[in-house]
Order: sequence, then C-alpha cells, then structure tokens
Amino acid sequence: MADLNKLLIIEDNEEVVEAISIALQIRWPDIRILSTGSGEQGIDLIMNKKPDIIILDLGLIDINGFEVLKRVRMFSNIPVVILTVRGEEADIIKGFELGADDFITKPFKQLELIARITAIARRVNLIGGEDPIVCGNFYFDHSMRTVKYNGKQTTLTHTENSILLKLIQNKNIVVTYDKIAEEIWGINYPDAADSIKVYVRRLREKIEPDPSRPRFLLNKSGLGYLFTTRN
Repeated sequence: MADLNKLLIIEDNEEVVEAISIALQIRWPDIRILSTGSGEQGIDLIMNKKPDIIILDLGLIDINGFEVLKRVRMFSNIPVVILTVRGEEADIIKGFELGADDFITKPFKQLELIARITAIARRVNLIGGEDPIVCGNFYFDHSMRTVKYNGKQTTLTHTENSILLKLIQNKNIVVTYDKIAEEIWGINYPDAADSIKVYVRRLREKIEPDPSRPRFLLNKSGLGYLFTTRN
C-alpha cells in the first residue's frame, strides 16, 4: 500500500471536503487531513505542515487556485491535484503549465478519487536511486524528474515523469492508451485517452523542438503513443 500520512485539501465547500475526507479515510484510516477554504492560508499550511499531497480547488474565497499553484511551485514540488467544476481543456492545460500533477472534475466518483491519489502516492514513494536513462540525445533522470535534450533541461510533474518513463522503457513500441492509463492511475477509465492526450501535449511542449510537429512522442491514432529517436 502506498504510504500517505498527511494530505491538505484547499476547498471552500465543506460538503466537498467531508466527501473527500471520508473517501480517503476509508483508504488510509490513519491519514491526517488538513483543510482550508483560503488560498493564502493553504500556502501557509503547505510551507509549515508539508503535506504529502495537495487537493486544490480553483474557486476559493480569496485568491484563485491557479495563483495558489503558481506560488506553491516557487518553493515546493509536492504533488497537486486540481479539483474543479469547470473541466474546460484550457483550464486543464493551464493547470499543467503551472505544475499540477492531475485533475479531477466535480462531481467526482469516490473510487476514481482514491485511485488517482493512490497512484500519485505510489509514484512519489517509488522515486529514489534509479539510474538515469540515456536515449539518443535525451538524458532522462526519472528519479529527479528531469529530462535534458541538447543541453536544455526541464522538470516534469510526477505524472509526466511516469508517462515518459513508460514510453522510453518501450522505445519504438506503441504503448496503448490502456497501458498508459494503468501506469498513471492503476486503472483504465472511459475518458482516460482524452486525459492522456492532454498530458502528452504538455510533454511535447517540454521536450520537442517543434511541439506541433513531434519527432519523438508520436501518436498512433486510436492506439496510443510511442517514443522514438529514429527520426
């Protein structure tokens, strides 16, 4: 079982906080859950309490969730899951650009919430002394969540890191949407392919010389993605 001791919920709807808390306490009976409806207080709690994972709503009583995420990423790499009623692709992409690790749209299913949090906890706990991977001109240090290409280094979120590792480990082989979903969340969801496409788009922006004409992260329509350096 992935270890998860402390989680922070930044959400101003008490019913949502209660629903999340109940779901997580079923999975982790001893978990300590902190919560606040204030973005400013949430930032203070992150700095002082250092939770393992943060669940962040976009609509808060003082500042919006994007501003919270932007400021948190200036001092912390703690995994952040965005919780939103919006669900628009533009919001999702903006969240990823600011460093979010995953997103869940309200209303959410408890089992899906647990699966996503479990997957992030597992990925964080697995980070640790693995050797970097050299693939063509790529130097991928997945334990540090960094990838360097032609001297340019970029940092990945935990989810981006997992996807790229799965693709590089299967270099030149198509990895299906189902397999990628299982790698990320431990289970495949009906709309998983749509979420994966957003993650891969963000990965392309980080590692491709021209994201609109990808050379390394290639899509096989209806199947999945492959990583190649043959081009």
